[in-house]
Amino acid sequence: MGVDIYSNDGVLVSVDEFLGSIIKKPKVKRVIAGIKDLIEKLDVEYMSKEAFVPLEKALGREVAGNLNSVLDTNAGKWELEVLDRDKLVEIIASWVENYVEEKDSFDCYLSYSEEIVALLNVVLDACVTTDVPPISSMEIFGSYRYSGLYEVELNKPYVLFSKEDCFELMPIFREGKC
Repeated sequence: MGVDIYSNDGVLVSVDEFLGSIIKKPKVKRVIAGIKDLIEKLDVEYMSKEAFVPLEKALGREVAGNLNSVLDTNAGKWELEVLDRDKLVEIIASWVENYVEEKDSFDCYLSYSEEIVALLNVVLDACVTTDVPPISSMEIFGSYRYSGLYEVELNKPYVLFSKEDCFELMPIFREGKC
């Protein structure tokens, strides 16, 4: 995690750290349901449905291969155990990294960044019950020289939270008190 000094605009978290820290085992079904809901209700005017096709296929393969039926004795119903937490984090992270595109040795970008932000906000909403700001954007850095960030990994996607959403900005008075 770090501060984006290039634009002086927020807090950076790598996608792996972000997913690994917020997706907990009891929330896996909720995350999958949220992803499914996002894809079904996608506003195709603003987002591309084709961006989600690889994610749907990966989740479909894993869920189909992991359908272990378990009888819930309290409700008397059959429930399906789906993916384990680590596999879900791996699928989403690899889906995001699949859209990293390098233009040259100094510049790279993330295609479908709006779709990725929408999906990661769904994951955030499904997993976190406290007051956490929404994701502002996705950033990717192709060169330390151009970004000024030496603690980030190059060509890796980062989640950016806006500083206005994360911190309460208060003026400092002459007495040195806020």
